[in-house]
Amino acid sequence: MKTSRSVPHVLVRTRHRPECRAGWKIETDATTGEKKRKERLYHNSCSCPKQLQYSRNGKMHRQSAETDREEIALQKAREMEARFERAAKGEPEPAIPQEQQPTIAEIVALFLKSKADLNYTPKSLNRLRGWFEKRFVDYCSGAGLIFLPDVKLTHLEAWRNTWKLSPSTRAKIQGRIAGFFDWALRRDFVSKNPALGLERIKSDDRKPTLALTDEQFAAVLEAGKQVNGKTADAQRVKLRALCLLMRWSGLALGDALTLERTKLTREVDGWFKLFLRRQKTGVEVFCTIAPQIGNELLALENENTRYFFWDGKRREATIQDWIYLFRKLSAAAALKDEHGEPLPLHSHMLRNSFAIWCFNSDMSVEDVAALLGHTDTKVTQRHYSPWIVSRQARLAARVKEAYLRSEAKAE
Repeated sequence: MKTSRSVPHVLVRTRHRPECRAGWKIETDATTGEKKRKERLYHNSCSCPKQLQYSRNGKMHRQSAETDREEIALQKAREMEARFERAAKGEPEPAIPQEQQPTIAEIVALFLKSKADLNYTPKSLNRLRGWFEKRFVDYCSGAGLIFLPDVKLTHLEAWRNTWKLSPSTRAKIQGRIAGFFDWALRRDFVSKNPALGLERIKSDDRKPTLALTDEQFAAVLEAGKQVNGKTADAQRVKLRALCLLMRWSGLALGDALTLERTKLTREVDGWFKLFLRRQKTGVEVFCTIAPQIGNELLALENENTRYFFWDGKRREATIQDWIYLFRKLSAAAALKDEHGEPLPLHSHMLRNSFAIWCFNSDMSVEDVAALLGHTDTKVTQRHYSPWIVSRQARLAARVKEAYLRSEAKAE
């Protein structure tokens, strides 16, 4: 039988924000002379988020205390220790009175708050609110479900049948539902995840990856001169520079529009180096930009001198304005596909054109993924698999040619 000594001791730790750490006292070690920041004696009393930490089976575990108040975190730590002690003695968990159980709406509110604390973007939070705070809570209310443990697999299947969406979108939503119940499971709101029983939604509606040929891209640049309406000459100049930037850097529309001038630096040989991003490993990713494109970007005049295109206000509204401008560009270009059918122009086709150019230049999947900002090469492989296969065939042919040449020399 396990003894009480096997019960983990739960500690309360504080995840200090940068502005809080800035106020720590700097002390100098008398022996080494090394300067170190020392936490304030009252560090747990600050308003930074609290965390519960314990060691179990030789492994350190950490989880959010879902609060920034020390007294509440300490209470949760003692409650967790009590659960560990009951488990060590083989005692069952006491039933929580129904009137004390949190409702589905209250748990959803805690879930959304936890995502906000993790710095989810406003767009992502609004998407989660739409599905959980409105649709999920409303469905449960209509089905007479008040507490989360009452939600069974059959309820989730019935709710899923009401989704009038494409298969790929339904599959994404189902993944978010499973993630929500996994979050609830780790916080003891439910004893199991019913969403894991949902059958996988097969999706075959993924749109093919579309890119532009050199002739089509040249037609797009020429059509930019003809974009009419309220588009001023200065805006046409920016439109051309934006198309060139996206085509030869692989930046998405939002990232290209908000690109800062300091990210583009001129090299000694006249070429330019464009800083794209910093990977999680700390490695910086750069893209080489041709002199004529770099000079064209630097010559742009913009209201906000910090950026090439953006005025620094209302990012999403700015992106929508440029999407509308691309529609006008598409109408002016009037592109045709290989079958002679109309080919609408989308800004993402410029990013695809860059990626396919990289593969046709025999760049590795890992290098292309880094340039595009894909954290997983599987994403790159899924979207550009035909060009990856053709690249591998070319490499295999070259290896064969090299092998035959070496055999001929040996003879």
